[in-house]
Amino acid sequence: MNSLEARKQEREAQREAGFARAEEVIGKEATDALRDLYKLYDEGIYVWMANLWDKDMGGFYFSNSARDTAGYFPDLESTLQVLDNISWSGAMDGYKNPDKPNIKNYANALSAETKAKIVEFVNGMQNSEDGFFYHPQWGKSITNSRRGRDLNWATYLLSNFEVKPLYDTPSGVKGSLGAPLSSMKKDSAKGSSQSLPPFLRSIDNFKKFLLNLDIPHNSYMAGNEIESQFSQIMNADRKMWLKECAGRREADYDVSRPAKGGYIETLIDFLNRIQDPETGMWEKSDNAYRNMNGLMKVSMSYVKAKVPLPNAHAAVRSVVSVARLYDANADTHVCSIFNTWRTIGDMLRAFNPEESAEIRKIIAPDITLMIRATIDNLSTHKRADGGFSYFKVAPCNSSQGAPVGCVSIAESDVNATTISTMGIPGSLCSAIGIPFIKPYSPLDGEYFLKLIANAKPITKKQRHIGDLFTYRNGEPKPLIAVWPDINRIANATVELDKGGRVVFRKQFDRQNTADCDENIRFEIVNSRRHDNGYQVFECDFLAGSLSGRSGNFLTIRMISGDERKDVRLYAGEAGEIYFADKDGTPVSGAYLEQNKNYKLRLEYYYVSLEKEIKLYIDGKLFATLINLDTASSSDKKNVNLSLSAGFDGAFVSLDNIYAAFVDGPMLVKQD
Repeated sequence: MNSLEARKQEREAQREAGFARAEEVIGKEATDALRDLYKLYDEGIYVWMANLWDKDMGGFYFSNSARDTAGYFPDLESTLQVLDNISWSGAMDGYKNPDKPNIKNYANALSAETKAKIVEFVNGMQNSEDGFFYHPQWGKSITNSRRGRDLNWATYLLSNFEVKPLYDTPSGVKGSLGAPLSSMKKDSAKGSSQSLPPFLRSIDNFKKFLLNLDIPHNSYMAGNEIESQFSQIMNADRKMWLKECAGRREADYDVSRPAKGGYIETLIDFLNRIQDPETGMWEKSDNAYRNMNGLMKVSMSYVKAKVPLPNAHAAVRSVVSVARLYDANADTHVCSIFNTWRTIGDMLRAFNPEESAEIRKIIAPDITLMIRATIDNLSTHKRADGGFSYFKVAPCNSSQGAPVGCVSIAESDVNATTISTMGIPGSLCSAIGIPFIKPYSPLDGEYFLKLIANAKPITKKQRHIGDLFTYRNGEPKPLIAVWPDINRIANATVELDKGGRVVFRKQFDRQNTADCDENIRFEIVNSRRHDNGYQVFECDFLAGSLSGRSGNFLTIRMISGDERKDVRLYAGEAGEIYFADKDGTPVSGAYLEQNKNYKLRLEYYYVSLEKEIKLYIDGKLFATLINLDTASSSDKKNVNLSLSAGFDGAFVSLDNIYAAFVDGPMLVKQD
């Protein structure tokens, strides 16, 4: 019988067998510490993950807030991580297929209907133009690391279901329908190199790409940029190798014997030159966690290239010094805990047995202390909703620059939970030289499968909606005050039209020869800023008379009291309207049309770590804005709109305005 007690007994018996073997290698004191670590891994973790399943869409959500909020959908990375987690954890061990050892157990355990739904979910995201996989909630305007990771996850998921992608991928995986359209067009016109990303179309381009990453000052993000696109780098090297080796096939390529002077050799030579031989690190900041996290990300390139890490002993000593740390005041992310063990484990796998034994001698005296520090750090990330959060306090609302959650405090997320329950204990066991002690057992797997089989349809919650201020007689409600006063300034360019709507025009200023911006401000006078809330500005929005001009025509400034952020709207050369970051880069692949009404809503999360602004258009999440102009401000709490100089005749129309500070959780339950 698969009861709660039966699952617990089987799970504990399986763990104890592993602890007994561990004690023979690392001793009782360190093994007792290991037992305490595994107490963090209860049944609530995989129950929480099962409840993220969307049976109608065929994927798993990143978090509860993503599952419950309109505009958020399941994503590839979360889907792969949940399935990989439950498969590797021991819960799916009863579904091994000895005839197919490379196929993950979840592929054998899931029903045919569920597998078909996941395949449909994955292949439905592949773009016929370039072969990448794009989520409908994010579009094409995503970071390179997000694009690269989703490419990896999609092809990996499909391979475990023994299904091909629809089109050939930029990583070299062949699709059932052949090359994507852009590759066929470019290949016929310019040669096969044009099917590669620009930074991989020549070695010179690749060298410039590596230099621009600025690894010595930003090693984690730079390492992530390389690692997330490594499959594409290897594909470029494979193409170069095939040209060198006439008559050889793609299947003959081995990354450990790459093209001479090719992309893999260029990458490894570059990394070798800038490593600090004394520490084994690539960064020398004052933050030990930061340096070590960068080491882990950069070292992944050596693992994937099948090249030993240089100065490994120095790197291990640096990692051990970090692994001993416990800082209760630092809101470190779970990767700061995971990366210490992962780095040691990766280095050990790259060495022969004699070298691995030498490295284990270095860490042996500190094993118990390192495990105890891991427990202290990791326990602060355990959340009441079942899993682990990426940060201790701050929410994790974005992943590789894409919006994946919408809360103002920490909540469990799939990425952090996978790292905490599989990544940390798995890498720890590898580092100290014992077999992986799987935290879950087959009865847990049966229960997980039952939960997703009986999953109910997902019901989304509504966002907080307040009383709207509509311009009918020019008299605002007490919630906001409007400047300039449209009833008293006869010549103001902010005025009422016949329909009662505020029209915000940029007209030639006959009184001043110097052109200037036109401004309208909505001052929040009847709502206090909350310590755990967010600022809202919502309105019916329409803009026009922009054709023939391009550039930043409108800035919406959100002022929370001590800081301000600028959201910029641009007019494109074809007259389209798009939102952009402080560098002018579009934040979404979608555009607004001129002379068309939209419901615009901005939510400014001034208490979150990234202080992002969530942008909703017509009730759907349009983008999460992070890279914005930001400055401290002592101004009153308000929202200021400024129509730029140089756009004479252009107008912005606003109506049904709501401006306020909202307290408590972002979501209210739908009636």
